[in-house]
Amino acid sequence: IQSGYIYSAGTQYMNVTFTPTDTTNFTSATSGWVTLTVNKITPTITYSIPNNLKTVDYATKLVPSQLNAIVKYNNVIVNAGTIKYVKNNSNSAVEYNTNSCPTVDLTKIYAVFYDDNGNYNSVNTYDTITINPIHASVSWKYSDIPNIAYGHKLTNYQLNAQWNTDVNNNTVGTII
Repeated sequence: IQSGYIYSAGTQYMNVTFTPTDTTNFTSATSGWVTLTVNKITPTITYSIPNNLKTVDYATKLVPSQLNAIVKYNNVIVNAGTIKYVKNNSNSAVEYNTNSCPTVDLTKIYAVFYDDNGNYNSVNTYDTITINPIHASVSWKYSDIPNIAYGHKLTNYQLNAQWNTDVNNNTVGTII
């Protein structure tokens, strides 16, 4: 080990051996082992969703600028870990990425940093977001539904209601 060597966090053991170049006047020597504890360091994490992206409609995918956390230590970006974006609390199993369409119960996105090598403590922070529900409308396909006499069965012509949403996704509901 030379000056400038960086140990990983944890307990490290070191000893020193002296090997003389003048073996006539000096003998070699070895020190005992010493223990060095290298502590993990705690970085800082910053995360801020841009104001113009803090409110989105349901079925809108998240974009990279909504998932923009940065982890630093002494103002140097830490690249030795993973940042996960999770729902409403830092222990959530629901992860988000740019393919995610969050649901309306999402109020906070947590950015959680995990060190892949064990040299940094995990840190997290969050920012708030509002997911607006999609507004649905129901209408009759035909406005001139003819009257029927008691005892007659309804037909598809009388049961012609249709519904629509702001995103034209008619697979999320049923007309009863």
